[in-house]
Parts: sequence; structure tokens; C-alpha cells
Amino acid sequence: MSVPENRKILKSPLFYGFLSFILVLVITQFIAYQKYQLDQKTDQQEIEQRVSNLKVDLQNVLGQSYNATQTLAFIVDQYGIPENFDSVAQLLLNSNKALDALELVNEKGIITHVYPLKNNDVIGLNILDDPDNKYGAITTLERKDYYTAGPIYLRQGGSGIIGRRPLYKNGDFNGFVAAVVRLSTVVNAVKLDSIGKSDFSYELVKINSDNSEETFYVSKNIYKDGITTLPLTTSQGEWKLYVYSNKTESYATAILFSILGFLLASVCGLLSWFLMRQPAKLERLVDEKTALLKESKKRYKQLINEASDGIFLNDFNGNVLDANPYGIKMFGYSEKELLNKNLADLSLKDESLNMPLTYTRILEGQTLRTESKLLKKDGTLFYGEVSAKKLSNSTILSIVRDITQRKQLELTAQENLAKFSKAYNNPFVGMVIKNQHKKIVDANCYFLNLIGYSLEEIKGKTIQDLNLIALEKTKEENTLYNAFINSDRIDKIEVEFTSKNGKNLHLITSIEPYEYLGEKYSLSIYIDQTDSKNANLAIAASEKRYKQFTERISDAYVSFDANWNFMDINAKAAKVVGMDAKEMIGKNLWDEFPTFKNSEAYAIFMGAMTRQVYTHFEQYHESVDRWVENHLYPSSNGLSVFFRDITHRKKADEEKQQLISIIENSPGFIGLATLEGKPLFLNDAGKKLVNLPKDVDLKNGTIYDFFEDDYRDVIANEHLPTIREKGLWTGEVPLKNFKTNIPTPLEFSGFSIKDKTTNQPIAIGAIGFDLTERKKTQKEILALQSKMDAAIRIGKIGYWDFDMESKVFICSPLMYNIYDLEQDVIIDIPLLESLIHPDDLEMHRKNVRQILKEKITHTFSYRIIIKDGSIKHLMVEIEVERDANNRAINIRGTILDITKQKEADFEILKLQNRMNAAIRIGNIGYWHWDMSGDIVEWSNEMYAIHEIDPSTKMTVDLVRKTIYYEDLYLMDNILSSKPGEQHHSPNIYRSKLKNDTFKYFLASSEVVFDDSGNPIIYRGTAMDITKNVLAEEALKESQEKFAKAFENKFIGMLILDEEEIVIEANI
Repeated sequence: MSVPENRKILKSPLFYGFLSFILVLVITQFIAYQKYQLDQKTDQQEIEQRVSNLKVDLQNVLGQSYNATQTLAFIVDQYGIPENFDSVAQLLLNSNKALDALELVNEKGIITHVYPLKNNDVIGLNILDDPDNKYGAITTLERKDYYTAGPIYLRQGGSGIIGRRPLYKNGDFNGFVAAVVRLSTVVNAVKLDSIGKSDFSYELVKINSDNSEETFYVSKNIYKDGITTLPLTTSQGEWKLYVYSNKTESYATAILFSILGFLLASVCGLLSWFLMRQPAKLERLVDEKTALLKESKKRYKQLINEASDGIFLNDFNGNVLDANPYGIKMFGYSEKELLNKNLADLSLKDESLNMPLTYTRILEGQTLRTESKLLKKDGTLFYGEVSAKKLSNSTILSIVRDITQRKQLELTAQENLAKFSKAYNNPFVGMVIKNQHKKIVDANCYFLNLIGYSLEEIKGKTIQDLNLIALEKTKEENTLYNAFINSDRIDKIEVEFTSKNGKNLHLITSIEPYEYLGEKYSLSIYIDQTDSKNANLAIAASEKRYKQFTERISDAYVSFDANWNFMDINAKAAKVVGMDAKEMIGKNLWDEFPTFKNSEAYAIFMGAMTRQVYTHFEQYHESVDRWVENHLYPSSNGLSVFFRDITHRKKADEEKQQLISIIENSPGFIGLATLEGKPLFLNDAGKKLVNLPKDVDLKNGTIYDFFEDDYRDVIANEHLPTIREKGLWTGEVPLKNFKTNIPTPLEFSGFSIKDKTTNQPIAIGAIGFDLTERKKTQKEILALQSKMDAAIRIGKIGYWDFDMESKVFICSPLMYNIYDLEQDVIIDIPLLESLIHPDDLEMHRKNVRQILKEKITHTFSYRIIIKDGSIKHLMVEIEVERDANNRAINIRGTILDITKQKEADFEILKLQNRMNAAIRIGNIGYWHWDMSGDIVEWSNEMYAIHEIDPSTKMTVDLVRKTIYYEDLYLMDNILSSKPGEQHHSPNIYRSKLKNDTFKYFLASSEVVFDDSGNPIIYRGTAMDITKNVLAEEALKESQEKFAKAFENKFIGMLILDEEEIVIEANI
């Protein structure tokens, strides 16, 4: 069966090859055409993007012109034409780099002010008559608002753009404020000069009144034929900027793609003839091409979505149709919420009222660019720069850029300009602007009034040219003037000027450099300190007189201000403290003496200032080992301190306390009695030795009561006469024990106490040590003869034995050491007696005779003089060996060197004498209260300084009545203290006399506690300081009276020194 012809054709590979060729050719040519259209659209978008960028750059230039004219117009409207127009204009040009000049035009159209004048000398030009300027000026008047004219040919040369804002005064035209931008500046600002590397060419033309175009700028090698163009027109419509695309590759690419498509179709046709069974391959190729188209569309969509500006589509009713993600984020809405909004919802109500007019202009084909306040979802405002153009009769494309930060900077610049203007015209600070040659460019009114010159007189001159400074003289006096004359930067120095009328000015100045338009300038600030300087000189003279007065004060004197800075120090204070008075003036007390803050005195000083009351206290300075007595006189302005060194007095008190402590803590018997034998004092150890209670009253007995009855005659007839005659008796006495009635052997020394002034005896002192244990030891030594050598060696006791018949001494080696003799020396009685002190020799012989007569062992002490002339005290214990006839045949004994013990005894006597002298000379009273009773023991001095009869028995209640009731808290605080607590001592208390006057006493006291922490003794000393206190109060009163008298306006007063030279005079 034959196959129909048409079926054969359908199955023919050639048919499929041809069919493949046709299909591929159609597809590739279609793709080539789409590629051509896409390239065309891309070129158009690049041009539009370039135009948009140029609009932004050009708007920045025009915006600076607008801002500068608005700012200058505001200054002129509010303050009139500034006298320092150049300075104000300079600041505005610094803030708006795209501007080349600022001009002021009067109401007649004549230019009156220009800055900078260099290359802009058009002052006097009438812009209303000038053919190039007339049209722009009249248009500005008609609009009654800011208008940009140009490009025009400038009278100062070249081409440029002029932005003008009309000025009105009381509703009448009052002139223009104009900003000039040269065409070259515009070209540089919008980067039109990068022609060689740009894909675009530019042509700037002016639209004349007859709609003809006049070219002002054109790129090199521009080709208009067959090239895509897009005009950029200003909002005023007076000039246009054409942008030409230089790209030609799009056409070549499309043709090449078409040729390749033809070749591809041919190859596909051939391959189809061979590969008609592989249609899938062709299908995949079609899928790949389709994917490329989709990817291209996706990249375009991504470009929109990732744009850094908000991009919106809306209709002419303001309804939002679409927005990119950044635009949605910008307003804070979700995409669904934003697409349901109207543009009126996204802006302020005042600005939404202008939208119908805006839509009309966009519908006419204009591309609008405005700045608006826009409203976010949360109600916050931000500044947006909106560029809008019509896409179709129903759609508008808007691009919104957030310019909040830039707007804030512009507002800040305006605010800073206003602040600088106010600062420069400050009525209290002089300001001068100088160029790099140190010549004056400008100065404010305050400086001109200060020096007495006008601005015209000083412009272009240096400080030296005006003879404001005597240069040669100041170079000799102050090297800082060299820096002032030659340096561009000075932080702060003092200078002396002479004004035009010859007045001397004392100024504080600083200099700060800056640059403007490549020129170096400096801003100098001057503060008049003339009155302050004169006042300081007067104060210095007054302080000198005050210093001379304080130097005459006998006490050390220091004064501080309210901040504890040293104000004055007299020579006595500087010497006491050990500091340089001049170096300390102005320094802070706590900074110089930081350890003072940790002392008790710190709180006292602060308390005196806080309470504003006179304060007196004593302070010990450990670093210099000194006691200082301080008198603080506070005032609202500071603190005056009078102080004196009382170290000697304090050391005397300390020695006295040491002596008392030694006496009270000595283990020996220490007593004091009158010359008649009346006991005055017995230490606790002595009372314990004779078994007397501590609170016993000794005044009711005599010293004979302390001895056995059979020994009282010896005391009366031997010991006391010896003491009165020779001043000292030493020996052993039997001391009575009041409890056991068993006598206690005592090594006893009685001595007379003499008045240092008259050298007459005033009392009898006694020191003794219990010999009970010693005697017991001596008996044990005699009983244990076999151990005598060891005992002698250990106890350092010399031993001797004397044969009465042969007259031979046998001595232990230690005997030679005690007597300071050589070991080969023969010891006999004449040698020993030659060494005994002459005053003790007869006593020694008498004791020996008594020993030989009596049948007892006897102990006594005596002194010897050794080779170097020093004295040793020896204690000898002797026993006698007798025969059957009771005749002494042998004498033996021991020698003990008690020199150190004796020296201690005499030291106690010495301290006792010092104590008595200190009490007598210092007129110091002493009290002692055994708190187990009600009686307070007072010394005679205590009765005397308190003017109380010595026979008065002082009880605790009577003592409290003696102290002024307001000061009783001082004693109560001390008595209520606990063991280990510190209390303030010494204290000052008062006593009110019968004549209603006061006496002042300085008291030092202490409380003694028992082992349980209970107070048992309260004792102390008191000294009358009434004269000191009254003298201090009188001195203070005299100072106040003198100060008031010296300020008397009706009586003239002079203070003369020893040479009758006037030191001070009142007004």
C-alpha cells in the first residue's frame, strides 16, 4: 500500500531540518529583537539614573545657594546689614563650598556689598538695568521668592548661576540677597569634566525669552546624531542640561546576536536532519533561554528591591500602588498596610494640601524634586527628599531619600552661625581677626572701644604699628610678649596695652589660628582685667600692712581661707612648723599635710569652722616631736590660728608623771614628811610593808609611829639630827609592822629635801628596802659555810676574814674587783680606810666598834672612792668569832656592791626634787580621789589657784560646786569612760568666783581601773590659765577695735614704723 505524499513529507528528515531551521530562526531573531529592546531600555535607564544623580548634585549646589541667601536674608531682616559683612559672608562661604560669592543689592538694584571682592568687583552695578541680570532680577521680584537665574554671562567674567532672594521692609521691596555660583564650580560639583572616562556627554543651554537655546557648556567629541538624549530641566525652566549616551555597543550586540541566531538556525536545521530523533535537546535549549530571560527579570526586580532609597508607585489620587522593601521599612508599615495608604497619610497635613498642584505639574510632564516632612507609622517625623515623575497617565514614580541627618546638620549650621554672631558681638570680650602677616582684618566694637580706635584706623595694621605695646620695654620684662608678637597660637597670657588716649590696659589674651579659602587667619580674644589688676595691687598693699602687723605678734600665726588654703603665715609660725612661708601661700593645708587628716586635730579644725566658735586644744606632732597649743578663731571667710610651742612644758609634765609613776610603782618604802616629822606621803609599797590600809590618813600621826618604842630615841637623837645636819643618813632600821608587831629590817636612807631657790630644807624624804629576805639569805650562807664559795661566786659577793691577833686579811678574789685593786696588793686596815669616803669613815669605825662590843651580826653600808675617782656603794655584813672569854679573835664578813641600787635610789630622789620644783614653779595643783570614799585630796597649790581656804575639806560634792556648772560634763565624760577608751585631755574648765568673774583652768587627768574594769582612783593636775585666756580675748577684741577704728571715715589714722615712715593710712 503506497504512503500518501503528504505523509512522506511529514516524515522527511529534510522537512524536520527545515522546520527546525525556521523555528530556531524565528526564536533567535525574536530573542535578538528582545535583546535590542532590553539594551535600549537599559541605556535609557542609565541616562535617567545619570540625570537623577545630576539632579541631586545640581540640587545640592542650588540648595547651598538657597541656604546661604536665606541665612543672609534672615540676618539682614533681623539685624540690618552687618558691619562685619565680610566676616559673616566668610562663615557662610565656609559652610557652603559650592558658592563663589555673596552679594547685597539695595532697593534701587545697585550692588552695595560683595564678598570676596577679589575677582568679583561688581560693586555699583545696577542689575535692574543690566541686560544679563535684568531678566532674572525682574523674575525674582515677580515671584517674590527665591529664584535661580542663569546660566548668564557674569560682569566679573565667565558664566555662572545667580540665586536671588528679595528683601522686604515694612512690606516694601528693600533689595536682594544674591549668591553667585560660577559655571566652572557647577561643572566641578556635578562632575561633568570627567569626559574621557564617561559614558555620557553633556550640553548646558540657556532657554531665552523667545524659547531659543544658547549653549554655555558642551562636552568634547559630542555626537548627537543617532544617540539617545534626555534633557534635564530646572524647576524654573530657564536653563536645560542635555545628557547624551555615548554607548554604541547595543546595536552591534543585537546585529551580532541576529547573525549568530541565523547561524544557529542553520546548524539546528542540519542537526535536526541528523538528530530528528532527539527533540528533547532542542527543548532543553529553549528552557535555558527562557531561564535566562527570567533571571534577567529577577535581577531587575532585585535592583529595585535592594535600592537604598524608597521607590513608590502611586496614582494621581495619591493612592500607593507598590513600594520596594526599603520604602516599606522607611515608613514602618507592613507591605499590606502601606498599599492601603494614601500619600496624604504619610505627610503632614499642611504639606498634603499642596498635593493637587503637585499632581497637576507632574501630569504636565515635569519632574519634581522637593523636601518634605514625612510621617512614620509610630508618629515620628523625618525629612525626605522626594523626586517624582509621571510614568503613565495613571501612574507616578516617586523616589524618597531620608535626609534627616543632613537637614539636622543644616539647622545646626544656622544655629552655630547665630551663636557666633552673638559671641563676636559680645559686649564684654574683645575679638580681633588678623591675617597671616599679623595685620588686623576685623575687630568687634568692644575691642575698638577699649583701645579708642575705629575699625578703619586699625585695618591693615599690626599691634606694633598702633603702638599698643612698648615693644622694647616688654621684651626686657616679659619673654611671653615674644610669643604674643610672633606666635599664631597662644593659650592664655597677660599683656599691657596703651590705648589711644594713653590709658594703661591690663588684658588677658589668647590666639587661635584657622584657615579660610587657603588663607591663614587668627582669632585673638581680649578680656579687660584692668580694674581687677588695680584692685589686686590695692589688696597686695593692704596685705603687706597686715603682714607687718602679724609679724609683731609674739605667738605663731597662720590664717586659712574658707577652702583651707594658706592666706598668711608669720615668721614665728614658719619657724615653728619648719616651712617656707612664701612657698606655702595659696597651697592647701590638706594637700601639703595629708597625714593631718588622720589626726584628732582634723576633726577639731573642721568643728571650729562648722560651729563658728573659738576652740582651744593641744596637739602632739610626732614627726617633729613637738607639742603645740592651738587657739582657733573661725569666721565666715576662713580660720585664724594662734599657736605656741609648749614642748618644754609638756616634757616637764611628762617627767613629773614619770616620777610619780616611779614612786607609786616602786617596790621599796618611799615616804615624805615635814621637818617636824608629820607624814605627808607614803607609797602603796610602803603601806603594804607596814600593813597599813591604802586609804589610811597619815596626817594624824608622826614618823615615830613607824618604829618600835625602844628605837624612837635613836630616830630622834641620832638619825634626824644627822639628816638635818648633813642632809642624809643611811643605815638599817627596824620598821614596825602595825598588824603583826614583828619588826621588819629595812635598809633605810633618810634625806632632806631643799628648796632650789633658797637652798633651805622644806621636807624630809625616806627610801627603804625590806632586808628580811636578805638577812634570811645571809644566815643561810653562814649556816652553809661549805657552799659559801659557790654562793659568793654566784652572788658576786666579796668575802673576807680578819685575824685579830696576826692582823692578816684573807680575801676572796672578788674583793679585789669590788675595791678595784690589783690581785697582788696586800690588803690591811689602813688601805681599806684610805678607800672609804671621808664622810663615811667615822660611821664605819663606829659600826665596827659597836660590832666588837655587841654580840650580834651587823649589816651596814658605806661608800668608797676607787682609782678613777668614782664612788661605789658597798653593803657589808660582819660577824665576830669570840673565844671562851668573849674576846673577839676573828672577824669575817661579806661585801656586796650596791652602787646601782643606790644610784636608783638617788635617781628617785632626784625625780622627787624635780617633781616638787615643777609643782612649785609651774603653780600646778594636784588632786587624788580614792573613789571608795567621798574625800578628794587637794595639794596646797590646788587650794591656792582656786582661792579656797586650805583647811577646807574637799568632798566630791564641793568639787562639783567649785567647777562652773556648764563645764561639769567634762569631768562626767572622763569618769564614765571605760578601760582602754580615749578621752580628750587636757580640758579647759571654769570656776566662778564670788565677784562673778571666771577663772580658767587647764586640767589633765586619768582614771585608774581595777582588774574588773571598775574605776577606783581619779587623779590629775590643774593649772591656772586665766591670764592666757583673757590675754587672747583681749588681743582678739583689740584687733577688732583696731580694724573698726582704722576704717573710720571721719578720723585720719597713720601707722609708722621705727623710722617714722608711713606703713599704712586709712581712707
